[in-house]
Amino acid sequence: MQQLGVEKYYLHQGLTGICYQRLLPLRDGDAVLFDVLSGKELSTVIEEQRMRGMSSAWRQQLKKLREEESITVANYEKLKNG
Repeated sequence: MQQLGVEKYYLHQGLTGICYQRLLPLRDGDAVLFDVLSGKELSTVIEEQRMRGMSSAWRQQLKKLREEESITVANYEKLKNG
């Protein structure tokens, strides 16, 4: 949004959270994995104007699914960065 000229003030006023979600192809069906950015963490990203990537919780959950062999290695590699 900042790249489009929206000032930080308006981002702080208008955003309470950002959620990213993906439908994961599991070996026995599908599941949804999501990543949430809110509160102080969201404010920090807005202020520092930095790209954060996926959270450690996203990577941990995906790693757990891989260790349980619920997802393939190929899908793990494809999805670990979002």
